[in-house]
Parts: sequence; structure tokens; C-alpha cells
Amino acid sequence: MLSYILGISGAVNYLLAIKGRVEGLWLGLTNQVIWVVYALTSHQYGFLFSVALFGPINVYGLINYFKRRKDAPAPSRGREYCD
Repeated sequence: MLSYILGISGAVNYLLAIKGRVEGLWLGLTNQVIWVVYALTSHQYGFLFSVALFGPINVYGLINYFKRRKDAPAPSRGREYCD
């Protein structure tokens, strides 16, 4: 049952990430941690290969997200804030 839940949340992860939402990347990283636990407890070690593949992709996405956010210019305040 857990594999179905992780599969569905993985799909949600990618849909959110495609839309540029950081929540998708966090969900994906969380899923990878749960996949490790699932693979080890169920002795299905093949899942560890996918974790080794998709985990770094989510980390890379998070690093780039925060890098872009840090480099982005501050939002302008507009005329309503002028004296």
C-alpha cells in the first residue's frame, strides 16, 4: 500500500515541480527518504537505485530554487508607498 501512496505523491511531486513550485521539490525529497525506508524494510533493494537517481535531482532543484530566489531583485514598492 505504501508503494502506491509513494507513487501517487511522486506524480504530485513532478506536477508541482513542473509548475515551478518549491513544494514539489520538498515533497520529492521527502518521498526519497520514505523510499529508502520502504526498500530496506521490504528487502526490495532495487528501489535504492531510483532513490540514488531522483534524490540528487530534487536536491539540485532545491539548490537552484534558493539560488535564483537569492539573486532575484527585491520587489518594487510601487507609487502607493511614495511620500
